[in-house]
Amino acid sequence: MPKVYVVQDAQVYDKERDEYKSKYDLTPATLHGELVYLLPSGNINDPDEACGILRYKLEGYGPNDFILCTGSPELIGWATGIAAFQTDGLVNMLKWQPRERCYQIRRAQLW
Repeated sequence: MPKVYVVQDAQVYDKERDEYKSKYDLTPATLHGELVYLLPSGNINDPDEACGILRYKLEGYGPNDFILCTGSPELIGWATGIAAFQTDGLVNMLKWQPRERCYQIRRAQLW
């Protein structure tokens, strides 16, 4: 089964429940595969640590998997580069289509 690698889990505080919860309902993305969260919500100050975690969690990224671009732009860039390295430049992403309320597959051969 393909995997959908969610770059960063964006969370918001729910005052009524006194807890943090995911900012986005990513349920529609599960139509494309199992969700795998790469990094937690919040600031990640050490680029080496972030890239180490990304390299480890993206070791299994393959040509049928997807990147879901949520979170910090720098983390999205690093995750995309690491994923592309795993597949000789091929990256699959999911792009949200608000009108249709679904994700569109976007593929690119980066090199």
